[in-house]
Amino acid sequence: MDIFFHQKPVIKIICSCYHFETKITPGSIEVSKIETFNETKELDIFSYIDISGIFRLKETNKSLIELELEKEIEFNDAITIYDFQMIKNELYSKNKNKDYCIHIYLDKDIPLMKYFYLIKL
Repeated sequence: MDIFFHQKPVIKIICSCYHFETKITPGSIEVSKIETFNETKELDIFSYIDISGIFRLKETNKSLIELELEKEIEFNDAITIYDFQMIKNELYSKNKNKDYCIHIYLDKDIPLMKYFYLIKL
C-alpha cells in the first residue's frame, strides 16, 4: 500500500473534436458520434501528498478482507488551477475550428492503483 501513497498522480487534459452523423434506413434512425481529432496534454505535477487518513479496522476474527479504495485527486493550490486553466484555454483556442463540437475534459489517475484488494491480516 505504501507504493500508492507515494506514487505521483497523472493528470491529462484531453481535447476531443467531433460531429454527429445520422444514418436513416427503413424502420430506423441511427446517430453516431464521429471523433475527428484528439489531443492530450499532461499537467506537470511538482508536489503531491496523500491525505487519506488513518485506516482503522474493527476487531475481527477474519484472516482476509476485501479492501475497496477510491481515487480522489484534487487541485489544492492556485498555481495548479491556473496551469490547468491555461492548458484548457490553449487547447480550446487551437482546436475550436477543427470540427462542429469540442469537448475538453480531465483524466486523473494513479497508474498502479486498483479499486479492490484482498488483504491478509
